[in-house]
Amino acid sequence: MTMTLSRIIAFLKLRCYVLWTHWRFLFRNRYKDQRHDLSAPLIISLTSYPKRFGSLHLTIKTLLSQTVQADMVVLWVAESDKSQLPKKVLALQSHGLTIRSTVDTRSYKKIIPTLVDYPNSFVVTVDDDLYYPNFLLDILLESYRDHPDCVIANRTHIITYDEVGKIRPYSDWIWLAFDNKKPDSNFLTGVGGVLYPPGCFHPDVILSELYLKLAPTADDVWLYWMVRLNKRHVINTGCHIQDITWPGSQSFALWRENITGSEDSGNDSQIRNMASYYVDFNEHMEDDGVVKAFSNLNTGEYRDVS
Repeated sequence: MTMTLSRIIAFLKLRCYVLWTHWRFLFRNRYKDQRHDLSAPLIISLTSYPKRFGSLHLTIKTLLSQTVQADMVVLWVAESDKSQLPKKVLALQSHGLTIRSTVDTRSYKKIIPTLVDYPNSFVVTVDDDLYYPNFLLDILLESYRDHPDCVIANRTHIITYDEVGKIRPYSDWIWLAFDNKKPDSNFLTGVGGVLYPPGCFHPDVILSELYLKLAPTADDVWLYWMVRLNKRHVINTGCHIQDITWPGSQSFALWRENITGSEDSGNDSQIRNMASYYVDFNEHMEDDGVVKAFSNLNTGEYRDVS
């Protein structure tokens, strides 16, 4: 009985978010003149695939109805998938959505094509299966103004190290936490939205022959390495956006594979790949004083919002 009641409540809550998303979209024009103050274009970039096309229009509607307007919302899909996009998604092109096709590089489609075609832009990456509040961009930009040389994320983990300075297994990191006083340890995760300023990445970031070999299913690992190799840090906004996913969108997710996958597919093996290939990364990290094991860690606290 309790389980049935909880499912009913969860269903009704999700229906409320669906209805609110449509309502927000209908009245999005009240924000049409609220532009950002950045020195370059602001682009929201995401990707998707057929198993999530059914609810994709809902996520895009939340992105098109932000209190601060992006210059572009671009959806990247594999060339073989574009013909399967539903009418509800295609119709959003007349309301500001740009749809582009590209080679299928899985989750890397979210950002790499945007970095190649719009190299001097601010890029915000998001997932295709979530409800995003209308202040998503506002929060990211507010934090960026205070940290203009950093990558800004709403969701991070803290990397932990053993007594000899070796990175601990991913499952032993401090999840959903941050330490902006020691930002070297903040590991970005793309779920809550990440703001990448122009020039924040190491030049290797767009080399598909490398990221598909070293971290084929762990784009967050690749992007973090590229940021740190370029001597940039990740700052957490302190605002934890709830993971409200649309029905059926989690039947397959890369994060499950990366946490519970085989020895060759999980985050740990791909982190080892990166550490082995970029041997100077350890020296760079040591220069920043990060390789030392963390003690007396001042872990940040999120402001939980939805």
